[in-house]
Amino acid sequence: MKKQTNTNAVAQTGANKRVHNRADIPGRIFIHDENRLFSAPMKNISAGGLYVGGLAEFPEGREVYVVVKSPYIEGGSIQARGTVVRVQGTDSEKGLAIQFTHISPSTQTLIQQTVDEERTNNEVHLHLVKGGKD
Repeated sequence: MKKQTNTNAVAQTGANKRVHNRADIPGRIFIHDENRLFSAPMKNISAGGLYVGGLAEFPEGREVYVVVKSPYIEGGSIQARGTVVRVQGTDSEKGLAIQFTHISPSTQTLIQQTVDEERTNNEVHLHLVKGGKD
């Protein structure tokens, strides 16, 4: 299973400033509000939130509960509450960006450690692919 890392290098405009590094870590998201439950693939995660692909059923501003299941996360799963901050609903790509609003400090630390480990693994892989040249 190939994983790719994204950095926080995005357009620094307005309120869209990324605070946490993120990584594309394979996993499954179970997301629900008071009325509905959905499951979809996780695209990426950071200590501040996540992006879930394949869904556009929740409007911006909706508070949701998420359970993330991934073999790359110690313990296999995490739980948090968040707010939908972006909905991408084109025919070719649907998705939701969710910002964590209620997450335990230990869970946030666990996510950050997972992201940092993945970033380190990718840097080592790139170094080896380039033949050890900087």
